[in-house]
Amino acid sequence: MTNISITYSRHNSAAMREQVKIATLYILLGAGGLWHLLGMFQTTMQILAAPLLIGLTIWLAIEYFLTMSASQRWRFLTWSGGIVIAGFFLEWLGVKTGAVFGQYQYGEVLKPQLAGVPVSIGFAWLGLVLSSFAVAKSLLRRFVNNGIGVILLAAILMIVFDLLMEPAAIQLDYWHWEGGKPGLQNYLVWFLAGLLFLVSGRRFGVLSDRIPRIGIHIYFAQLLYFILAII
Repeated sequence: MTNISITYSRHNSAAMREQVKIATLYILLGAGGLWHLLGMFQTTMQILAAPLLIGLTIWLAIEYFLTMSASQRWRFLTWSGGIVIAGFFLEWLGVKTGAVFGQYQYGEVLKPQLAGVPVSIGFAWLGLVLSSFAVAKSLLRRFVNNGIGVILLAAILMIVFDLLMEPAAIQLDYWHWEGGKPGLQNYLVWFLAGLLFLVSGRRFGVLSDRIPRIGIHIYFAQLLYFILAII
């Protein structure tokens, strides 16, 4: 009976910690979105924009890391570093050539930057891959036993995120498009790049059945932030 009580207490404590983390996430990003909506603390929000992107990704990566076995953890660290670098390089190539996503340039908000590309943008790619996968896995858990459907849905969710983020990112001076808005090419490349990153995660064995719940909420909390910013 004592063992049952201890197990129940530990379960309740873990559930409470999870709820606190989720509540903190929505309060943090909800407040940021409201500050943009009300025109408050704009200088502070600009300074915090890049650290927030990096911080959310590191937080989510740690949550994934904690669900993994020792052998998975080293593969996850290697894969995560690869996605950050690949995402940054893809954006650098896009800015320099205009042939990847279309013609665009980064603004002055997301700093520091290397060769005209924010350092935080590679982290943003990793964070979106992980959070989109968490949402897709949660939605399809009861219906799809293989990883193909989950990966396809996660790639689609990345496009949905970008569709909703773009107006806010432009307004917040994160980046700007020639012609004022992205074209179809941007979303096609987003889908293909996201698909490649997700498939590589499955191949490395680091995107599996165990997902942290906070990953689902990081996806939606960020959308809340961007939606509030442009209302």
